[in-house]
Order: sequence, then C-alpha cells, then structure tokens
Amino acid sequence: MIRILEEKRSFYEQLVEGDNRWVNKELAQQGIRILDGFVTGYELVKEFYERVYTKEGSRVVLCGINPGRLGAGKTGVPFLDFRSLSRIMPKVKNKDSERSAGFVFDVIERYGKESFFEDVYLTNISWFGFEKDGKNHNYYNLSTEIQEVLLGSFIKEMNHVQPVVIVPVSKMVERSLKDLKQKGLLLFPIGSRLRHPVNCAFPERREREIEHYIQTIRAYL
Repeated sequence: MIRILEEKRSFYEQLVEGDNRWVNKELAQQGIRILDGFVTGYELVKEFYERVYTKEGSRVVLCGINPGRLGAGKTGVPFLDFRSLSRIMPKVKNKDSERSAGFVFDVIERYGKESFFEDVYLTNISWFGFEKDGKNHNYYNLSTEIQEVLLGSFIKEMNHVQPVVIVPVSKMVERSLKDLKQKGLLLFPIGSRLRHPVNCAFPERREREIEHYIQTIRAYL
C-alpha cells in the first residue's frame, strides 16, 4: 500500500511541475485549484496506511468521486475527515468534519474498524480533489484530456490493489468504471452502485444506508 502512496505523490508532482504540468496550467486558467492535503500531510497519511492496511490479500474497493475540500481534501485519506482520523489515530487533534465522511466512519465503526480495513480498500476515481469558487469541483466536469490522465492513475492503482470487486459510490463513478471496463482498461468486476455518502447521512436514511453498505461489502467476500 505504501508503494501506492509513493506513486500518488509522484503523480501529483508530475501534475504540478513534471511532464503533466499542462494539467495544472489548464486548471489554473479555469480558476480550479488542486486540493493538496495528501501532499502536505503525507507523513500522516503514510502512518494511517501503515496502521490500517496491514493484512495482505484482495479487498472490496469502495470507489468514490474525488476528495472534498472539507474532508479528504484536507486529510489526504480517501473518504475520511480529521474527526474520523482522530478516532483511529489518537495523535490527531484536529476535529474538522464533513457530513459524508461522518457517514462513512459510522459504517466503519459498525463494521468494526480492524475488520473493515482488512476487507475494504477506500479510494476515489481521482485521488486528488478540486476547488473552484470556494466549492468542490468534480473530475467528471474536467476536460476529457485531464480525465484521461486521472483515470490512468486510477487504473494503475487498481492493478496494484487487485480488488475482489470495485463498488461505485455514486452514479458518475459507476459510469466511469463501466466505460473503462468496456474499453478493456479495467480488468476487475464492478459491483452494484451504492448511494453517495452525502445522500446517506440524512437522519431518516442513515441507519438503513449503513446496513446496506455493510451488507453489500459482506456479500462480495
């Protein structure tokens, strides 16, 4: 798993000042900023991965869109905000939170933190999030050329992880995964789509959706 982190850091460097720096230049021209929480907090992210992904073997992949500016865009850890990290890593004192990340952590706690990370790998189509005009900007709203660069990094990540199945979390992620599969670029099964966490966090849905997430994961193991 640490190899994945190193490759993602190298990928970011290529976007900013390497062979793919045209990506950052094009984004800047459109007023879009790449969220850099993963890079600035790399040592914390590395410690998290060394702590939770200790067991070898294939996992169910929960695949989201891209980090949000209030959650994973700050922490650098897919799906998780600082409040969630603080409940896994006591050294984390920051309590910044995001609604969707709070839902995902409820799933993790209900499942059992140790068991969850033995069975599940969390990631996004785009490891890096984007911000425009103070709001999240998603990968599928970027140019086709930039999307191809991001998708290439995702495919490489999946080839390392060797997932049992990739479960899309949102309709747009499902569309991207099926497109890659149809083109023969993604070699792994695609599972049934789950509702995006932000839409699961409403009180009237929360308990039902937590159980649905857990049942979906266990069905593939």
